Amino acid sequence: MTTASTQLVQSGTDNGVAWRIDTYISASQLRATRWHTTATRLEGGFLLLAQVVPGSAEPSSDFAAGLASHGILHMLQYGGIFEQELPGWDVAVPLQSGNELLHTHFLIRTSNPQAAQAWLTPAIASVLAEWAAQVPIQNLQPLSQERGALYVVVRPDGLWLIHIPALEQPILLDGLSGLGRTIARHAIGSIVAAPGYNCPNCGGPGLRPTAPGMLVCTYCGGQFAAPQPIRAAPRGTHWLANRIPSTRSVFAMLSLISGIVAWTLVPFVGALLAVAFGVQGFREIRASQGQIHGSWLAAIGVVLGVTQLLIVCLFIALLVFAGITTPS
Repeated sequence: MTTASTQLVQSGTDNGVAWRIDTYISASQLRATRWHTTATRLEGGFLLLAQVVPGSAEPSSDFAAGLASHGILHMLQYGGIFEQELPGWDVAVPLQSGNELLHTHFLIRTSNPQAAQAWLTPAIASVLAEWAAQVPIQNLQPLSQERGALYVVVRPDGLWLIHIPALEQPILLDGLSGLGRTIARHAIGSIVAAPGYNCPNCGGPGLRPTAPGMLVCTYCGGQFAAPQPIRAAPRGTHWLANRIPSTRSVFAMLSLISGIVAWTLVPFVGALLAVAFGVQGFREIRASQGQIHGSWLAAIGVVLGVTQLLIVCLFIALLVFAGITTPS
């Protein structure tokens, strides 16, 4: 009898999010592509979004809903996700996200509505809705790489994106990986953290409360007592800011040096370089999400450069004016 197997396709780390892509080959030899990360989890239950033909309404009767859930579970088995691995499957209920486009393309089930509602933020719902709108399932059309079904599963062991059948083309693999990394980054932004305190096991700051006075790490799963009252991390704060010290922009420093040179050694060329380096420094700092600083250096360099250029231009204008007005 043929047994199921898994083949690693890709793995990597993006902005602190470690991920991997593998191909799951079921016992019936149906292949599925799976993207997985432990950077975000759902403790005490699961959240499932199953892609459907656009416009498929949520079943109105319990019997129809049961049939739909059974069909979803049957397909998940081809991706290596089984009922016993979905905590609370027997009590799973539909979840309303508030995003109509998302519900046009997905049926949603969860065994922990409160945690699932907190995880499925408007930003994540919009990302999934927009992705499904671009690659919808076509009714009465056989599933293929381009028209397969996507299943999004969040459970205690992390986030899973499962595409059935498997993706083989690199551009499609990159698209699935990009979707997963985007969702993970949005989810990390809502992680509850203890300010100034990281996990003693792995060093990660992604901590969630599990009971009064207790925390669980969303990266390694370790549980321990909370060192101090916890609060929600500010939305948009990059979690790596707690681990990687910020650095000073090289362009900002070059801008300041060039500005000084413009006033001491090479007026015109130094001023041009000061302005150019300063502008590039501002761009670098703005795109670093707080990991690079030194905007005040770039500002001083640009001011020195612009002032020097104005003086040079004024001097040239005076020479030209003097040349015109001097009697021949």
